[in-house]
Amino acid sequence: AMQSGQWPAASWQQVEDAGLAPLLADDMDGEGWACAAAVFGAYGYHAIGVPLIETAVARGLLARVGSAAESTGPWAIAQLSGIRGARLLRRGDAVCIDGRLDAVPWARHAARAVVGGQLDGQSVLAVLALHGNSQVTVEGGCNLAGEPRDALICDQAHVAAAHAVPADLGIEPVRQWAALATAAAMAGAARRALDL
Repeated sequence: AMQSGQWPAASWQQVEDAGLAPLLADDMDGEGWACAAAVFGAYGYHAIGVPLIETAVARGLLARVGSAAESTGPWAIAQLSGIRGARLLRRGDAVCIDGRLDAVPWARHAARAVVGGQLDGQSVLAVLALHGNSQVTVEGGCNLAGEPRDALICDQAHVAAAHAVPADLGIEPVRQWAALATAAAMAGAARRALDL
């Protein structure tokens, strides 16, 4: 289904039924991370084509900043570089994202995204609605594995929330936690290659 561009509904439902989507919501450190890393390794080993990493990281980061995430459905994640492309800005009392974000995993299938960036010199996590948002255009794309890597074109798109990032989460927490989870999944994929 993934290569044809269809949403793998049955596989995602299994993730939801197993309670894996909020994997990092209770504990991103210590035992919580050890458990999550084992799950991400199995995810990579079995090459499961759903946004488990993105959703777990999004929900985990939101929990760390004291925000309750939607209880069901996939999330997308992105990190603004601050050098070029999209940026966070203020428009009156609103916080907006303006510009283009490239290669956002699973954006076409996610109703929401957690976007990390800088605002007024502070690291923040912004929650951006994707579905039904006239200020956001999603352009479909894929990586070499056929996984969705979409572009988000934001026309001063208002964010639903912008949360200050605690210092212990780092400057670019979305990128950092996604990299950790992806590394665990890649280790699982490597184990599968050795088992063939």
